[in-house]
This record gives sequence, structure tokens and C-alpha cells, in this order.
Amino acid sequence: MIRIDVGKEPYIKSWTLHEQLLCEHSDYFRACFQGGFPESHSKHLILPDEDPHAFIHFVEWLYTGHFRERQDGDPSRMFEDMIWCMLYVLADMFLMAQLAEESLKQLRFYLLSPPHLLDLEVVTYVYKNTMEESPLRQFVIGDFKRFYFQSFIAEFENEEENYTLPHHDFMREITMVTRRHISGPDCDIRDCQIHPDYKNGKKRRRCKTWEAAAKWT
Repeated sequence: MIRIDVGKEPYIKSWTLHEQLLCEHSDYFRACFQGGFPESHSKHLILPDEDPHAFIHFVEWLYTGHFRERQDGDPSRMFEDMIWCMLYVLADMFLMAQLAEESLKQLRFYLLSPPHLLDLEVVTYVYKNTMEESPLRQFVIGDFKRFYFQSFIAEFENEEENYTLPHHDFMREITMVTRRHISGPDCDIRDCQIHPDYKNGKKRRRCKTWEAAAKWT
């Protein structure tokens, strides 16, 4: 059995997990516990920079292959978007592609129920903990793009103040994505408000409010 301590004092949580199960699912754990590292002798791993709430989801998925449905009163639902992003970062670190994919699916579902944007804290976390080509980064940019062009300027301005001081890489990338969407050959967003004749993404339509769109580019 393996003991894993997650988090920092005074919020450290500990789990005792089956070594074989960990190693079957992850090359990271296989290297830790079967590769001659100190952890292979101590059978003890410390993860001070990870979040226990996200690790709970990891353990659930490890043992059951899915995530249990959480009720509205569950504390983890208060910052569910952050938890799914943290879980993705965990999965990426553990070299667990399937778990990372499932985390993105859960994040997508959460952001569509009802439709809303990730807040600045979550965006900053994603950009601090992922590489430039990370699928999670691409998802964040894509969600921002979808929300922006579906709701367009009037509704989006209600969210504007949340993005006044975001991560600089995020602003650079969202600026590029916005410019490409306005001037590129195709519109891939259903109900895009600057392409009013959009149908199934088959044909490019002229922007009806170029001046307003240019505000964000």
C-alpha cells in the first residue's frame, strides 16, 4: 500500500492507496514506486502543491472509473470549475491521458450548465500550470471565444471587469483568436452574434458590428 499526503498544513489530507492500481494507470507512479526512487522504499509520496479536493476526484476515478454526482450542498461544488482544472493538471503530471480527457469533459459540462465563463483566478491557475500547447489552455481560449461571440458585446460587458488584469499569455492568445474569428474564412460558432446568417458553420458571413468587435482586438 502507498501513503500519499496532499496539500500544506493545516489542510493536509492523506490517502492509502493500492500500489498496483496506481502503477497500472500511471507511468509517473510506476517510476516513483518501482523505479529506484526513494519513494520505492518508503512507499510514501508527498504532494504539497496539490489540492486535496481535486485529489478526492482522482481517487474516485482511479477506483471506479467515473466521478460520483455531487449535490448542491457539497463544498466542492462551490469552486467546481477550479477543481476540474486542478484535476486536469494532476492527470497531466501523472501522465494519465484518459483522466485528463474526462476532466475536460466535466469542465465543459459545468461551464454549459448554465453557460458562463471561467473567472480570473481559474484562468490564471491554468496559465501558470500548463504549457503553451496544453489542451486545457486551448479549451479555455475556445470557451472564451464561444461565450464572447455568442453573447457579443452587450452581454459580455457584464463579465469584462473579471478580465481586466488576466495572465498576459491569456490576453495575447485571446486577442489572436478574436482577430482570426473576425477576419478568417470560416465561422465555427453556432448562434454567433456577429455572423447573423450563420448556418452549420458552412459559410463565412460578414460581421454586422466591426467597430464593436474591434474593441477587443
